[in-house]
Amino acid sequence: MAIVKFGPTVIGIRGTIGGVTFSANSTAAYAKQWSRPPASRTSKQVETRNSMVENAQMWTDLSDAEKLEWNVYAGKPAETDFDPWGFQRFLSGFQWFCRAQQRRSTLDLVNPGDSCEAPAPAPITGLVITVETGTGDSWVTWDDDIFDVDDAIIMYLAFSPNTGAADAFRNWKMILALQNPPNGGVSFHALYQAAFGNIPAGFKCFCLAYKQHPAGDRSTLASTNAMVT
Repeated sequence: MAIVKFGPTVIGIRGTIGGVTFSANSTAAYAKQWSRPPASRTSKQVETRNSMVENAQMWTDLSDAEKLEWNVYAGKPAETDFDPWGFQRFLSGFQWFCRAQQRRSTLDLVNPGDSCEAPAPAPITGLVITVETGTGDSWVTWDDDIFDVDDAIIMYLAFSPNTGAADAFRNWKMILALQNPPNGGVSFHALYQAAFGNIPAGFKCFCLAYKQHPAGDRSTLASTNAMVT
């Protein structure tokens, strides 16, 4: 490992290039030789790798016209992606295809689906959560009549013991993926406890939710939070 000192115009560097990994800790920036980490084989990782292979195979099976549809969409996508520095970046048609099939898989939809189309779905409005501990109940609600036929709600949660926290930056988990959600809302109590265990009263719950079209494109996020009671 080597300590790195930057010049006046460079304040930091992260990542790996040419077999050298650049990083930093609380005392200094440093560089070290990159080495491949041991392969992890949890059931979730194996499932994700298998789906990536399947998506690539489905892409090769598309016709030239179908691939062109994805490439055209990728040039003017309904969603905006950003790089780590906050600049917009564009995915390829293949990358968008894989993203959409992965999202459809969360709803147990048959892949491949139709290509995504602009505009993106409108964001969820009226998002409110109530979160209870123990044998209580927990609900997410939204405005009536905001989901079109075959739209879905995709919801992520994270918890923090810091009641003054403005946001959560880790341990987000998908809790709900529901196509054709009913007006009013649904209970997610059993789902959050299966994912996180029994969260004590006094923790703060953060929620992100998207509306997802059948093809796999999503709205901008809606967010809310609530104290666990």
